[in-house]
Amino acid sequence: MKIAAAAISVSGHSRRRRPAGVSFTGTGEWYRREADKVRRGGVDNGHTAATFLDYPRCWIIEFHKGGHPMAADEVAPPGVDISTPSIARVYDFMVGGKDNFEVDRLVARRALEIAPDGLEAGRACRALLRRAVRYLAAEAGIRQFLDIGSGLPTETNVHQVAHQVDPAARVVYVDNDPSVLVHGHALLAGDGTTALIEADIRSPETILEHPVVREKLDFTQPIGLLLFSVLHHLNDGEDPGGVAATLRDALPAGSHLAITHFWDPAEEHPETSSRVVEAERVFNESLGTGRWRRRAEIEAFVGDFELIEPGLVPLAEWRPDGEAVAEQKETYYTMLAGVARKR
Repeated sequence: MKIAAAAISVSGHSRRRRPAGVSFTGTGEWYRREADKVRRGGVDNGHTAATFLDYPRCWIIEFHKGGHPMAADEVAPPGVDISTPSIARVYDFMVGGKDNFEVDRLVARRALEIAPDGLEAGRACRALLRRAVRYLAAEAGIRQFLDIGSGLPTETNVHQVAHQVDPAARVVYVDNDPSVLVHGHALLAGDGTTALIEADIRSPETILEHPVVREKLDFTQPIGLLLFSVLHHLNDGEDPGGVAATLRDALPAGSHLAITHFWDPAEEHPETSSRVVEAERVFNESLGTGRWRRRAEIEAFVGDFELIEPGLVPLAEWRPDGEAVAEQKETYYTMLAGVARKR
């Protein structure tokens, strides 16, 4: 297989070509291994494209098979780093979004090698978000939401679901990914009921004391705290239990916590657990984060809140509403979802 490589400079958005034979560097062991495969002529690996970054020079390397380009020229918005994968952008790819880059898609494709139905799991996550927010707004009467680790905007966001019930519902999104901030601020421009702030869940007090949070949310009235797919990106040494407790303690009675979390079902579905172990290794090698926890560990994040029926269950089993169900197979028992109420 003949492979030629062309490099395109992204510094200053210029387009300069360099001959094949440039060096490859990466941020993790996996990227180095993939670059070695390219040198040996094994770029394809069942995928449709491969792009690597020569990080010290900020070059995007484009691979060609048989003279046909395999990856497009990518230019990021100012302040967005596309030399390393982003958790938010990997998720964006998994849920069918378009705000991701080849460095993110490489990580996603590797995850799909372990769990081929990973895109269906992404669909299941978004469907769960819609059902949970709809329940909180329509049945629990929640009119204000704090969504931490909100990720990139998709076709149905928290404020859009809540506004279907009450157009005056208030939402504050929290994220620290530059890609999320760029796209989120553009989406929310002119929306007086919704805001996006830059903050890190590892500093929950900073979030709770943020002036925008205090302006938009009334902490004397029930709040919907949304922790969708975020606590599993805190390693054990980052005290996810303490973070969750700090956030729960700040909420008034009648508030609700909605959570989704990677699940290691070792006790209930041991055949799935081996794939989970491999997935955790891949995530940590590629993204530096990702913890699949046991049921009891995830339940601990709920604290003394009362779980709403049906409890902590796989995504598709939390209050299905007749909407088309994602066709999960390998990933069905790898995430848990639940909603709990503060008495």
